[in-house]
Amino acid sequence: MAISLASLRTISVLISPRILIHGVAGVGKSTLAADAERPVFLMTEDGLGKLQVPHFPLATSYAEVVEALDALLNEYHDFGTVVVDSVDWLEPLIWAKACKRNGWVSIEAPGFGFLWLMLDILKGEHKGRKILDQSNLVKPNSTTLEIAQRTLSAICHATGRMHVSDSEELHLIPMTIQVGVKPPKDGYGERNTIRYLVPETSMQPIP
Repeated sequence: MAISLASLRTISVLISPRILIHGVAGVGKSTLAADAERPVFLMTEDGLGKLQVPHFPLATSYAEVVEALDALLNEYHDFGTVVVDSVDWLEPLIWAKACKRNGWVSIEAPGFGFLWLMLDILKGEHKGRKILDQSNLVKPNSTTLEIAQRTLSAICHATGRMHVSDSEELHLIPMTIQVGVKPPKDGYGERNTIRYLVPETSMQPIP
């Protein structure tokens, strides 16, 4: 498009805000979103609890997410806010779509250098929940790379797989982890921290 003085405008167009609500599990993100103007929830995880709000069935694929958005775009309705709950669990659906489209075995296959982990809680009070973790194995920063290598080593020890040539070899292997919460720092909010525990010491108290 050619830019000239003829393209000047005096009236701006108000664009609907796009808001990301960040917080630890159970803090009330969905409850806050439910107070938005005439909300409809697009669910990628089962996190509504007792909230009584209009919502689509739980989306288990990227195609189902797109179908829900298409319905809102093309069908008449009176909703004023679309709530994606949650973006965390939309991401793996996008990964799965990208892998299928490109013929990748996993999201690490293109060689981006990230190790992505999706952990299913099998026991305890949070059974059934999922946790995400990631490590950057190629970033040209010695501290970041050292942390990622330590994390990968801890995962290998926790799963008992000490010599792996592909991250797929770590899939679907039960292990013990300890989850904590890191307080806000440097403009970032609270976030989960994960320790991967070796089997021999996993039941001992953590100092």
